[in-house]
Amino acid sequence: MDWKNKEDVKEYNRKYKEKNGDKKRKQQRKRYKEKCNNDPLFRELCSERARKYYSTSRSRRLKLRFDIFKRDNFTCQYCGRKAPDVILQIDHIHPKSKGGLNEDSNYATACFECNIGKSDSLL
Repeated sequence: MDWKNKEDVKEYNRKYKEKNGDKKRKQQRKRYKEKCNNDPLFRELCSERARKYYSTSRSRRLKLRFDIFKRDNFTCQYCGRKAPDVILQIDHIHPKSKGGLNEDSNYATACFECNIGKSDSLL
């Protein structure tokens, strides 16, 4: 095949994917199933990864957010505005980009404007 320009290459790749795409996916699924059925260590590793992924559930994160809001009386710690009037967010006191940790003591309640204005600076 004569590759005179990028359009020819793109057209060839598109046709190849249309022709062989499903075939390749079927082969990959087949290999995965065989490996899962024949190798108990691989199966255990996959289930452990899935357990870790689903253990940090959304409900746990929402509970943490609510606990921080409750601790700070649903009040922005920077300007003092309260919940029904503003959108509250969780802010890192010591920013993660500057070495801050994900701990309860490093979280503060901030309104949207204060959190955006603070960005990653230390106050």
